[in-house]
Amino acid sequence: MRKGLSKQEMMDLPLPEFCELQLFDEYLEPQSPQLDDIRHSITQANLYRSSGNLSKDGLKRMKAEDFRMFSDEAIFKTPEQLEEIKRKQEQQRIQAVNQMLTPAQLKQLKEMQRGASNGKEK
Repeated sequence: MRKGLSKQEMMDLPLPEFCELQLFDEYLEPQSPQLDDIRHSITQANLYRSSGNLSKDGLKRMKAEDFRMFSDEAIFKTPEQLEEIKRKQEQQRIQAVNQMLTPAQLKQLKEMQRGASNGKEK
């Protein structure tokens, strides 16, 4: 924690107070990880721009947001947001599997799934 507490003082804190300080340090304080991420992304973008290794088109298209590690702003997500993230991940997984299989393999896989859903084993 950045509050200047010694290790012994942190260990002596009541648990609720320790958790409150931890939440404040990580998510609410101006030096939170998100603000650090923004600062680092701007620094990285400026380093790339000043390196001279990018074309004029590359300089125009590059944004500081391209270097961010935290893509979305919400740290505390609602159950609906978590469900949406899970659904998108499942769709991406299905797309990746579909791209790896040939049409014949995909057809065979769908037939196997239909047989298993009807209670049949092949």
